[in-house]
Amino acid sequence: MHSEVATPLDGTPENLSARFAHGQPPSSVDTPEALENKTTRDDVNVTKIEQDLTQRLNRYRRLDDLNPLVVDPRLSRIARQHSFDMATNDYFDHTNPEGQNYRSRLEDHNYDCYYGGENIQATFWKMDGKKTEEDMAREILYTFMGSAEHNEVMLQPDLTTVGIGIYVTEDRRTYITMDFCGSF
Repeated sequence: MHSEVATPLDGTPENLSARFAHGQPPSSVDTPEALENKTTRDDVNVTKIEQDLTQRLNRYRRLDDLNPLVVDPRLSRIARQHSFDMATNDYFDHTNPEGQNYRSRLEDHNYDCYYGGENIQATFWKMDGKKTEEDMAREILYTFMGSAEHNEVMLQPDLTTVGIGIYVTEDRRTYITMDFCGSF
């Protein structure tokens, strides 16, 4: 499958940091530890959903003549931690019970983001026609597209970077966080 994600011209650390977080060096971001698992279930490949969702998002942006977004794995970890936090602490909100929101999560990890936003969603794996990872990614994007506020965030022309983090619980609850960053 052809990837729709913009990638660096080469794999050198200098080039990678130039593409992620507006040139912010990797050592300056306090990237959260990776979760041991993105799910405890063995019937879903969460990474595949995240990748397919990114490809679909970038195809959608191109329909409006917008540039594709670069995936920053550090931003994805921040997003995934928020999805995991919502799943394990039984809430659904941009602000966690301790009062930490999108902006403060980025600041806590020293992630430079001049401009951005966050979309969150909760759904269920293998319910209402979501039988494959592709079905799930399509449904997630369509749901965001169907909300004027979420759609507006995804189609901001000055966005450059995205981090998508999904967590699926044992009982199929699925939490999606899409964090966006850009520059003016």
